[in-house]
Amino acid sequence: MKKGNILGLILLVLATLSCGIFGSETSSSNQDNSNWKKYKSNNGNYSILFPVNPTEETTTMNTAYGYVDNYSAKANADGIYYSVVFNELPSSYLSETTADGILDLSRSQMVDSVSGTLLSEKIISIDNYPGRELRVKFSSGSESGIITVRVYVVEYRIYRIVVSTTEDDQFNNSINKFLNSFTLE
Repeated sequence: MKKGNILGLILLVLATLSCGIFGSETSSSNQDNSNWKKYKSNNGNYSILFPVNPTEETTTMNTAYGYVDNYSAKANADGIYYSVVFNELPSSYLSETTADGILDLSRSQMVDSVSGTLLSEKIISIDNYPGRELRVKFSSGSESGIITVRVYVVEYRIYRIVVSTTEDDQFNNSINKFLNSFTLE
């Protein structure tokens, strides 16, 4: 099943990034957001605010549609994990599905890949491109938490803006600051 192969691998990366992310301390207070750093991805054509300077990583996956590069910028601050991951979807895959199909499959596979429970799903958009905001409760070994992810399909790219926290920190103001600061360039 080709659709499952590519998005399954994409979401496996997301799941990997989301597990084991909590530092030794978390803060349920709202951290000072005045010193956030603007990060601009030239190859990803987006910008976003991070609470600290993010690290970048590129990984390559071999899929049924060929090699796919995943580009990520990620940071961990005060026990909250922040990341943006994007990749270009192969044209052969795009010709077989729709943006809604990609988003539906992304939701299902993300929840399954972290053995999570979907808490909420909202239809969203950015610059008239379709997206979804998902909140997923997950448990991995002795750790559990909440993943909030915004997924957008923008032409031939899929963007995932991810925040993962403990349940105690799930309403921290820095989560929305991060998610809302994502813009396409």
